[in-house]
Amino acid sequence: MTSKGINDQYGHAIGDRVLASAAAVIRKELRQMDILTRYAGDEFVAIMPMASTHMAADIGERIRNAVEETEVFSPHRHRRAIGSKYRSGLLP
Repeated sequence: MTSKGINDQYGHAIGDRVLASAAAVIRKELRQMDILTRYAGDEFVAIMPMASTHMAADIGERIRNAVEETEVFSPHRHRRAIGSKYRSGLLP
């Protein structure tokens, strides 16, 4: 379910909790020196200084798996999984 779908069905307060939960899961997979920021809507950017593209891809895959394994509960006690995808890039 997308964040728009969550907001439409359960309200923005629940949507905000889902985003906060996702951010906490992502943060656990990053290194201490990495910076996590919300980019737009339900998108996050991780700035990973001195990480190779291979390392960034490995961390991205760990994050994707961790987020997808995380379940959130709706107000009606239904379990919902969060989907995720990642893209890595290198800045000079």
